[in-house]
Amino acid sequence: LLPCAKLETLDLSHNHLKHLVPDDMLVLPSLQSLSLSSNALLDVNLLSAPQLLRLHLNRNQLIHAPHDLPSPLEVLDVSDNQLEIIEQPLFAG
Repeated sequence: LLPCAKLETLDLSHNHLKHLVPDDMLVLPSLQSLSLSSNALLDVNLLSAPQLLRLHLNRNQLIHAPHDLPSPLEVLDVSDNQLEIIEQPLFAG
């Protein structure tokens, strides 16, 4: 992704994505809402999206719930995945 310092909403749903490279999020410092629904993602790392409030990961192939989520996150949708492990720190805060 190209640097988009002011981008607040990004919808990448229904794109058959399998991987999301963490460095891709470095160019989106103002991102508040991200939809990655209905892809084929196996894992997600969003440490570098510090302003993220809403994250939609439903209808993917996640086995582990995402970890190291940004602290301002208010909405996390991981429905319709294959979750086997949800770490307790996910709900801390």
